[in-house]
Amino acid sequence: MAGADRGNALAAGWQPRPQPAPIALAPGEVVLAQGAVRLDRLDRLDRLSRPAPVARGRCR
Repeated sequence: MAGADRGNALAAGWQPRPQPAPIALAPGEVVLAQGAVRLDRLDRLDRLSRPAPVARGRCR
């Protein structure tokens, strides 16, 4: 699904089907629970992790 189409679908309430996502576990580790993650929270975290823009030109 294209990015714009996915954004429109999510805004309209569409939820993607859960997909199995194997992860690497250390010996003896187990997954006890898996919570839902909202895409808007991931986007906000991604924006916070980017470096701040650098001002160019004359500063007043």
